[in-house]
Amino acid sequence: ICCPTGTLMLARVQYDRIWIWLALVVIAGVLMALPLTNVIVLIGGALLALALLRWHAIALYLAIVAVPFGSWFPLPLGVGNLTAVDIAVALLLVLWFARMIVVERGITIRFPPLTLPFALFIFAALVSITGALSLQHALKELTKWVEMLAIYVYVANNLDATKLKRALAVLFIAGCAEAAIGIYQFFFRWGPKGFLLFGNYLRAFGTFEQPNPFAGYLALIIPVALGILITVV
Repeated sequence: ICCPTGTLMLARVQYDRIWIWLALVVIAGVLMALPLTNVIVLIGGALLALALLRWHAIALYLAIVAVPFGSWFPLPLGVGNLTAVDIAVALLLVLWFARMIVVERGITIRFPPLTLPFALFIFAALVSITGALSLQHALKELTKWVEMLAIYVYVANNLDATKLKRALAVLFIAGCAEAAIGIYQFFFRWGPKGFLLFGNYLRAFGTFEQPNPFAGYLALIIPVALGILITVV
């Protein structure tokens, strides 16, 4: 007895739907058995994963925010910590390459003008660590420069005018939040006693634990913000 093709397809669709409903029931049962906090984390993580698969630039925005605030969630690893920036950059690159392989059917990377000087600098730094007192600490610092180069290449290949505006908006919001923390620390003397100035104020350190990197972070953002403000006005 021959069964028409349409009937076979309908039966297959119905069979697939049964498995989908069974999977949903199992997932619902697991979620009901877990504490509410874990359920929120799992659902939030699943939604974030789906969003990242669709829009991998979100990982870039996460990396931008993680620069000042990633130190709040350190993951101990050897002599240092695996920061949220490291995870965000790795995730960004993985999603980018995966999208090129799956969607574009090939890896095509355009290297912007400063790639070669950047690479030469990293090579010189790599050679210099042969005389470092601590190889592990030297590699930790070198990793930051490699991540910076990776972000530079990614931005040059993926950000159009709209995405660039979004990235700058995220950057300025993170910078304003960091500056607000520093202002609060300065006036309300919230921090270590060793950072006190004249007894009435305190050297701001933000979320960087030290005043110098805090000042360096804001010093990199403020000129860009002022340049855009002057251009717009």
